Amino acid sequence: MKTLLLLLLLTATAMAEHTVSHGGRSIVTFDAPQVEYRGERVGKETRTFFSNPVGNGDLKITVRSKGWMDELKAKQRFQDDRIDKRHSPNTRLTGEPEIAGTLKTLTYSMSSPYEGRAIILYTKDFRCELLVTGTGDAAPQIEPTYEQLVKTLKVIPRTKIGEIKIGD
Repeated sequence: MKTLLLLLLLTATAMAEHTVSHGGRSIVTFDAPQVEYRGERVGKETRTFFSNPVGNGDLKITVRSKGWMDELKAKQRFQDDRIDKRHSPNTRLTGEPEIAGTLKTLTYSMSSPYEGRAIILYTKDFRCELLVTGTGDAAPQIEPTYEQLVKTLKVIPRTKIGEIKIGD
């Protein structure tokens, strides 16, 4: 019994679910126990920051989100971003994993101005880019943090007023 309780406590402390909001609405969640919420800048494009010092470096996750008008605009932006990343000398496309609730996803690695990995989500409601970077001693933690982020990344579905059912 003690072993089970200890295991549950260790598991609970290792998980750190973060929620990202845009326009007053939660849009995505992900687990990244290596970083803590640091703040956000709200505007046309919302930026949310998570970080943690590691030795003489910093591990950071920067999330940029922007609302959309429709599905066509999201697909056009996906094409534009893919062309830009393909032609940039400092980025390399790394695949397009499927994330439930998205129309498209784009992933890439970068070598300048920072070393990092990123995933961009395109939905009919928003575009959200999650960038994991690390400096100094934090550089080796970029890949495991990114893998954990992608593995636990969830799009929060948008509920329409007409879809809400009120029970008796």
